[in-house]
Amino acid sequence: MEKYLVILSFSALIVSVFGCCWPSEFEGFSGTSYKADNSPAVSGFYAIAVSKTKQKIYSSGKVFANGQQYVVKTLFDYTKGKKYLVVNNRCYTSAITGSMTGCLNPKARFTLSSHYGATPNKLSVKLYSWSDALDYKTAIVVNVGAGQCVLQAISGFSSSAISNTGYLGLKKGVTNSAVFNIPSPCPSDESHINEEPNHLKFVPHHNWL
Repeated sequence: MEKYLVILSFSALIVSVFGCCWPSEFEGFSGTSYKADNSPAVSGFYAIAVSKTKQKIYSSGKVFANGQQYVVKTLFDYTKGKKYLVVNNRCYTSAITGSMTGCLNPKARFTLSSHYGATPNKLSVKLYSWSDALDYKTAIVVNVGAGQCVLQAISGFSSSAISNTGYLGLKKGVTNSAVFNIPSPCPSDESHINEEPNHLKFVPHHNWL
């Protein structure tokens, strides 16, 4: 159950990728489904918190895979290049690479304008798409002003995997900053590495954050 976490994007006018960047901190909920190669399909629902300032992403929820339900917490700490994954109260740690982008992918191209719901209670959205090597992604974003946007949904597929994530209840700020601490029962020893077993590696990582 690897990265479910979160990702939200507040969509601005997007003249360039940097015209659509999410707030420095935000929280809410996300639901994800994922299938890769011959691995089992995975679905989950999480509470999420994201901090570009701290370079950390947190999520907590339940995941269904392999005919079982798992209670999962995940913390991505990009300052340390480490992921902390707690599954049914057991901790796994592993190295991560890269960094949080903070904005919609620079390759994203505007596709169309539309809305959720119906008049008069509708939410205006914009859809963007882009590809990376064998990957193709589409994102639905909402403009929240001042060059900021929030992601409402993102989907992607390649020759070996497909994933879909939706977001709701997003709001600026993080109510409890303690969620960005190393989760219990993970060790504080930064040299400790305890890779998760293969069947837990199929929760997609929201690397578009």
